[in-house]
Amino acid sequence: MASKQKRGVVIGSALIRTHNIVDISTLNEPGGPRQSFTYWHRPDMAEEVIRQSLLYFDELQWPNNDWSPVIVPGLEILEQQGFLKRDTVAISRPPPGAKAVNWWELMRGVHTRQFQQLDAVEPGVWSFAPVGPEIGFWPPQNNVDHPAIKIELYNALPVPRGDVQYADVLDLKSRRHAELEQLRDRLETLYLDVVGSGDVPLAKTRALEQLDKAITDLTSVVRAARLNAVYKTLSISLLLEAGRQGLESATTLGVPAEYGAVIGVAGALYKFTKEYSAAPVSRAGPLLYLYRAAQEGVVDLPV
Repeated sequence: MASKQKRGVVIGSALIRTHNIVDISTLNEPGGPRQSFTYWHRPDMAEEVIRQSLLYFDELQWPNNDWSPVIVPGLEILEQQGFLKRDTVAISRPPPGAKAVNWWELMRGVHTRQFQQLDAVEPGVWSFAPVGPEIGFWPPQNNVDHPAIKIELYNALPVPRGDVQYADVLDLKSRRHAELEQLRDRLETLYLDVVGSGDVPLAKTRALEQLDKAITDLTSVVRAARLNAVYKTLSISLLLEAGRQGLESATTLGVPAEYGAVIGVAGALYKFTKEYSAAPVSRAGPLLYLYRAAQEGVVDLPV
């Protein structure tokens, strides 16, 4: 069994980049045309990621900034209980006469810098959960492509719906710690197997069979607690050790391997895809956690 350790996640920025505007008069300029972007402030989307992460991590960090602080009513209980930390990061103002800066980019970059600082102190303990469709690390030009394997728990992970009170989620987290810890252990074992081999599993392994049981047990706990929940897809980007993903690997870049998840949900799968992941850090282990709705289905609760 994998060794137990703290797992933390940094939640990405609630500033979602929505439109890319290209200045067509600069199409032929060296280095490409000038571009600008519009941004959408979506704290509701960030809160959804916080809700989805709460059961599965020991600590959540969602940094604020002193330029345009984001306040979301209702999160106070998570801060009071120590599960959510909201450090305020100061954004340096440029000196008079300096070149204009993109304040949106600086505010989005606060979350990336927080992740980098935490990862430097505790390598591999912290992951990043983007908000919205983009990868989330900002600015993107500071990222470097690393060999990685994307693990998808497709339509397989129970997460609380938006109408569930945080107090009820924390109560379940406290009372059913054993089942949550079992799922964590099974995922850690899977991470170690994949990083150790440097490739996707070529068959349904014992680690995946044990993950079946852990998810099934947790789903039973959610039903018993009458916690309104949905199945979602969780994508985990797992960085490999440098040089482990090469031409000699048995599987092809970008071609997924799929194995059925025996958890009582039609269409549930484990998917593994070899890829390169843009990242601001270089070490093996989990990097990104991205939740998305697949064929979303409500967990059946007892009448």
